[in-house]
Amino acid sequence: MALLALAAMTMVLGDALAASPRTSFGFRLDLLTPAGMSCAADAPGASVRQGRDLLGRPLLNVTGDLTGAAITCTTPQGARFTTPLPVDTRDRLAAQVDAVGVWRAGSDRMGLLINPDGDRFATPETHRFTRLP
Repeated sequence: MALLALAAMTMVLGDALAASPRTSFGFRLDLLTPAGMSCAADAPGASVRQGRDLLGRPLLNVTGDLTGAAITCTTPQGARFTTPLPVDTRDRLAAQVDAVGVWRAGSDRMGLLINPDGDRFATPETHRFTRLP
C-alpha cells in the first residue's frame, strides 16, 4: 500500500515539474503615477483579472503560463507602452511575482520594477517598457 502511494506521489510531482511554469504575476502602478493611466494584459496561456485600487489606478493579476504574455499601458495623452512579462524558467512550481509600473507625466519612458521572490525589502529587478508608435 505504501509503495502504491509513493508511486502516485512520484507521478504527481513529475507532472508538476514537467508542466509549464505557473506563476501569479501581480501588477500595479506606483503612487506617483498620474491618474488616467490604463493598463491591460494579453496572456494567451493564462487567466487575467483586472481591477482598480482605491485611487482608481489599474491592478492586473495574470495567473498561469506567462510565456508570450505582455502588459500594455496607455497614458492620459495617448502614448502607449508595452513589455513582455519575464518568465523565470528556474522555478517550475507556482510562484508569486509582484511588479510596479513607474511613469511620470511628460516622460517618454516607462519602467517596471519586479520583486520575484515576494521579499519587500530585496532590491527589485528593473525592466523597461517599449514605447509603441
